[in-house]
Amino acid sequence: MKFPESFQSNNENVQLWMKETIDLLRSSFHIENLSNNELFIIKKITEDVLDRFDPKLKTDDQYVIDKEIATRFLTEAYGLDTYWIEKQTETKEDMEGFREYIRRIRERSHLI
Repeated sequence: MKFPESFQSNNENVQLWMKETIDLLRSSFHIENLSNNELFIIKKITEDVLDRFDPKLKTDDQYVIDKEIATRFLTEAYGLDTYWIEKQTETKEDMEGFREYIRRIRERSHLI
């Protein structure tokens, strides 16, 4: 997905970027069946990111989804430190442990 040249945080753009982020969370972290609270957090983060976007910077779109929206979601929704997230997802074994940790957090919060 590419940012349009003149960009606004309109509902259509927010929905498209939310879908991309939700797909990433599902495929990378096995986070599925998001609660209303989780969807609200993703929406607010997405709106903020799109409002601050400057097309002159030529930012890589996937970086925005991965680092800006998805990582902020993990930080804000589950209270995880950004550096800790990066360290826990370096190897395949680390990623499996991280996915299990997220599953337990969501289970304790009754989100799954």
